[in-house]
Amino acid sequence: MSQPVGPRPLSVVTIGNSVAVLQNPPRTRRADGTWTEVLVDHLRAEGIAAQGHLEARWFDFVDRGLDRYQQAVRPHMPDVLVVAYGINELQPWLLPVPVVRHLITRHAAVTRPARWYRRVVAERVWRVVRRYRRWAAPRVGLRTWQMTPDRFAGKLTALVRAARVEHACLVLVMDINPPGPILRHFLPGIEARHARFQQVLADAVAAFGDPDVRLVPTSAVIADLDDADAMPDGQHLTVEAHRRVGRRLAEEVLAWHAEREVRHPGEVSRSPRPR
Repeated sequence: MSQPVGPRPLSVVTIGNSVAVLQNPPRTRRADGTWTEVLVDHLRAEGIAAQGHLEARWFDFVDRGLDRYQQAVRPHMPDVLVVAYGINELQPWLLPVPVVRHLITRHAAVTRPARWYRRVVAERVWRVVRRYRRWAAPRVGLRTWQMTPDRFAGKLTALVRAARVEHACLVLVMDINPPGPILRHFLPGIEARHARFQQVLADAVAAFGDPDVRLVPTSAVIADLDDADAMPDGQHLTVEAHRRVGRRLAEEVLAWHAEREVRHPGEVSRSPRPR
């Protein structure tokens, strides 16, 4: 006779860009996690069995995330999907995106000629490109985008809809942190772009009219940190900022989990609280 099967651990998946992956400066202790790790740690501390899956990618865009959905999201059967896109898409289109991606790639150089190319050629070209972008950004205004707001909204909506239809999961769409001084320096006028995309995110989430699709203003929890303590490079979070964002996401998941426990008793994922 088969034994009764207990509830499965909560599957928590993050898909997005490098803001979800990188810590700046890098962690010095294993305990200093990204926000996905912090979120899972908080759930476990509350007695909720959970597994985290970080499927964000460096310099990723939401259309690439949608293309990767079948490999990056579906196999994990998410109960919670955290979506983090926007900071790359909202920047002005001043060069083809593959060119920008090539010039700022560093980790792929392993041979001596490749390291020389990255150090001597690519770095010098990138310095020229940065100066060009600083000159051109205020001149194009809001006329060009690395992904137009309408296309961004469409791809984001398709990604969220796929997750909701297939998995009936909680979807937490993160807002976009305000660009830091470095981004503001090299892309003058980026504040208006940021404001436009914040509204696009809010409208896209509101259009679902679904309580399990939520916009989470995680930028608010790091607003009182100065730039060095939040995003030293203007984009990627410090360990402390990741910790705060993870806690904020955990609050959202815990509230949803409590509601789910009331609606579906006996189906939630519980494990003994740590002593």
